[in-house]
Amino acid sequence: MITGPNRARTAPLGLAFFLPIAGFLIIAPAGLFLLPLAALSVFAATRRRETVFLALLTGGFAAWWLTSVGSPPAQVVRAGAVVATIAFVIFTVFTDTSVTHRCLAAVGMAAFAVVGLMFATGREFTELRWWIEYRAGDLRTVVLSGAFMATRMTGANENMTAGLERWIDRLPDLAATFFPGLIAVQILGGLALAAYIAHRIGLQVRVPPAPFTEFRFTDHVGWLAVLAVGAVLWAPQGVIWLVAANALLVFAVLYGWRGAAVLRSRWKQAGLKSWLLGSVIVVSGLLLWRVTLAGLIVVGAADTGLDLRHRWVKQA
Repeated sequence: MITGPNRARTAPLGLAFFLPIAGFLIIAPAGLFLLPLAALSVFAATRRRETVFLALLTGGFAAWWLTSVGSPPAQVVRAGAVVATIAFVIFTVFTDTSVTHRCLAAVGMAAFAVVGLMFATGREFTELRWWIEYRAGDLRTVVLSGAFMATRMTGANENMTAGLERWIDRLPDLAATFFPGLIAVQILGGLALAAYIAHRIGLQVRVPPAPFTEFRFTDHVGWLAVLAVGAVLWAPQGVIWLVAANALLVFAVLYGWRGAAVLRSRWKQAGLKSWLLGSVIVVSGLLLWRVTLAGLIVVGAADTGLDLRHRWVKQA
């Protein structure tokens, strides 16, 4: 059982509580974190009105989300979310592993389950790809219209506008190619957010989430990333390339997030405000997003081998 609500651990809910939820809703459907949150609420050892209300509210919305009509890609997302939620709750109840490793294991099991389900039902990835490109095409039209209006208002030069249009034109193909990796990242974020919310409202999980500055994962992920890089270089196309490229996307997000945690830790040691670091990352990401992402990934990878945060603490 999950440890029940602990009033002593319940902290006031402020901007730091709602900001991650708002950020997640920008990139993913709400059901991806409400479904595991409902499951964590159901398996709480202690019952009280707040717990029952939370379970009914989140469970009702999650049930509506799961049973609503959707395209084949949406059905794949829901199937993956259900399997990942079941695995995550089992790991939470019966193991003492960290939240990060529980999320990674649950997403891995969901990936194998969804692939097996697609084979069993005779559904091919080409069918999903057509649907994704079709939906991404609508998004491309909206983004192009917004970009055109923005460039007209700001007076951007033609070369910049042409480069932006070429990148947006690739959006449907990119969305279809990296659909598995994007969904894996969304489910990872949903599970982690559910564990974070459960901890903040007093539903302590068996091993509570660590502070963001302590975010880390096993070094074995690095070896998997090396294998994925080798597979991408060895097979420039085909199924192997597709699997390896999507795995690299997930690893890049993990190492980028770890890099941000390392910088946040250093920033905190310097006594600076966290919102200032966030502003710096957001602004640099908008202006030089390639350099910013690459820098975060490099810092995260360096922390794997050098343990930068431990070194900085010893030096201090």
